[in-house]
Amino acid sequence: DLLAIEPPAFPLTAKAAREGGFRAVLSVLLLRENEAIGALSIRRREVQPFTDRQIALLQTFADQAVIAIENVRLFNETKEALDTQTATSDILRVISRSQTDVQPVFDAVAESAARLCDAFDVTIFRRDGDRLRLVAHHGRMPVGTMGDFSLSVSRETVGGRSVIDAVTLNLEDVQADAGEFPEGVGHARRFGHRAMLSVPLTRDGAAIGVIQLRRTEPGRFTDRQVALLQTFADQAVIAIE
Repeated sequence: DLLAIEPPAFPLTAKAAREGGFRAVLSVLLLRENEAIGALSIRRREVQPFTDRQIALLQTFADQAVIAIENVRLFNETKEALDTQTATSDILRVISRSQTDVQPVFDAVAESAARLCDAFDVTIFRRDGDRLRLVAHHGRMPVGTMGDFSLSVSRETVGGRSVIDAVTLNLEDVQADAGEFPEGVGHARRFGHRAMLSVPLTRDGAAIGVIQLRRTEPGRFTDRQVALLQTFADQAVIAIE
């Protein structure tokens, strides 16, 4: 009886019990490799304990739920790995067919990155002196004219700093980093993006360009997405070389 425990051992649950009209609760962990990944709970309006048989049955259902979660996780991992392998093979095929023109490779990399990294938009820039010139774009987000739009190679833009330091930048919300990237914040507010992942195109330790993912909502990209974009960046460098 949740309402009979004084002082309340579970104050938030007791509050919910008063509002929802339930008294007895049975909660069983969803365990995967000794780690709790969730819980399965049942409730009663009556003040009546659950029997040992009911507890064992709920634990069986919890085990089945964990199996289902694990099956879905393994399926998704396998599908993601296959999608990545397919995209990588497709880009390498484009590279082999475009030995005198790098543009088809840039276009293939941008499309694959947007699809597999769950990005709203992808841009690729090549360094041209003290500017980063737009050479590829995939997505519906506004961006400047291809070949004409450029960013300064400065620490005030996300792409510029990524190129100068030859580092990957995974930003939760560019518009919140006015002090870090004043020029980059201006572009973010102009084009409407919030989350941003910037990976340099590096050759012999120096950055010769950058590939960037953008989203309209804040939130960091996952480690898997970062690693995948780094793979695409490496392929773009291979094509340039």
